Amino acid sequence: FRSMDALMLRSLPVKHPEQLMLFGSGWTSGVMDGFPERSEELFSQSFLKVMREKNQVFSDVAATESMTADVHARFAGPNAELEPLHIRLVSGNYFTLLGVGPEVGRVLTESDDQKPGGNPVAVMSHRFFERRFTKDAGVVGQTLTFNGTAFTVIGVAAREFSGTVVDESPDFWIPLSMQAQAQPWLGDPRGTLTQSLWLTGRLKPGVNPRTAQANTDVVYQQWLHAVAGGSPSEERLAKKARIELHPAATGISGLRTHFSEPLKILMVLVALVLLIACVNIANLLLAQATGRQREIAVRLALGANRRRLTGQFLSESLLLSLVGGALGVLIAWWGSQLLLTLVQSGADPLPIQVGPNVRVLLFTFGLSLVTGVLFGLAPALRMTHVDLAPSLKEGKGTARSQ
Repeated sequence: FRSMDALMLRSLPVKHPEQLMLFGSGWTSGVMDGFPERSEELFSQSFLKVMREKNQVFSDVAATESMTADVHARFAGPNAELEPLHIRLVSGNYFTLLGVGPEVGRVLTESDDQKPGGNPVAVMSHRFFERRFTKDAGVVGQTLTFNGTAFTVIGVAAREFSGTVVDESPDFWIPLSMQAQAQPWLGDPRGTLTQSLWLTGRLKPGVNPRTAQANTDVVYQQWLHAVAGGSPSEERLAKKARIELHPAATGISGLRTHFSEPLKILMVLVALVLLIACVNIANLLLAQATGRQREIAVRLALGANRRRLTGQFLSESLLLSLVGGALGVLIAWWGSQLLLTLVQSGADPLPIQVGPNVRVLLFTFGLSLVTGVLFGLAPALRMTHVDLAPSLKEGKGTARSQ
């Protein structure tokens, strides 16, 4: 469950993540050109501009380049050694839309994303800030050079933020206006039909997803007609008349796409193992009840209340299950890290936090209570329903069927 929580359930550390909607599923990355005929997963800067200006349901819409810019760069001059860096290009309103501020310096703004090639600035991730510069705030103002362009580091993102792609942690974010310098092979990154962006919108207060879907489709159809020009056939446009909006509170994840089903299957298998273990524990408790029948008979003969005795023995079962749950949390720390190690493809560990949080602890506590009650109730009832005379006389007896 901790792995499922980290990969599938945990919300992004941003402002009101429940208001975020992703255009498409986020499963596709790359670039397409020409009239949109294959996928409503990727979008152009032209459509981003139209969507921001004409929609009536989003307070703003931001873009993330679906392809990373993996470069080799130098810090502080041409004599420094080249370092491999992982960079994401984003629109200037990216951080503002998410409500993410800086740890040091400042983050990107819309003014950084106006003039193509005119704003070589970069925001460093906090993870890279810790690893490479050991939290030295003096990094702000330094230059980062790659592909013949010197970028100025203007700030460090907030500690808990590592981007909207769950299973990665970029070293830097730079504005889309610098795409030609970061990805020179792309050709015309600002072309009307150069579709390579993921779009994320923030719903206006009071707007529901259904209303947002309808308005998005209208704006998209209008843009398609404008792009097609002339008199395009209705059949051609009808195929591309809809963009599927998806909740974006948990971000974009390639691992989620590939491992959500295996994790669900694994969860079912673990539940079966838990069921078998609980049945075995219940059998042990029943055997213990047989050995304690004389003790119970003496206490009942002295006036002990059956309900209180049942509660006492049920509390013993609950204590056992809670101790098991606590040990499970400790063991899960190692197990979750092992699962991440098995699925990671690169040398660097995946930036997914599998540490305990409130949801995981409440899940474990609730599961421990349920198993303690379900598999401790039968032994508790059997312990307190014995025939007193045989038990007191012979030191043993049989439980009376209830």
